[in-house]
Amino acid sequence: MEQLVLEAEVREGKGKSYARKLRREGLIPAVVYGVDEAVSIQLNPEELHSLLNTKAGSNIVFKLRVSGEKNKERSVIVKDLNYNVMNDSFIHVDLLEIRMDQK
Repeated sequence: MEQLVLEAEVREGKGKSYARKLRREGLIPAVVYGVDEAVSIQLNPEELHSLLNTKAGSNIVFKLRVSGEKNKERSVIVKDLNYNVMNDSFIHVDLLEIRMDQK
């Protein structure tokens, strides 16, 4: 079975105005809730859409590779997905890091 990978970048700014700026630039603000602490990231909407466009939908475990972070790939699932129903675009994504070696 092929492991799905999503590329992301750490985002510097926080808050509503910065999130709006990201959306205008065509990116999705997101947060990864991990084992240690939450990390604010930004995602490419086309990559996320193609990843979630499977039979499992948003109930899929995939690898998240964050550029600019020393950590290796993380296994994550979608915790919460907010999107605009008027134009079918993503507003915000919450990802949850899971440990494959623990229950």
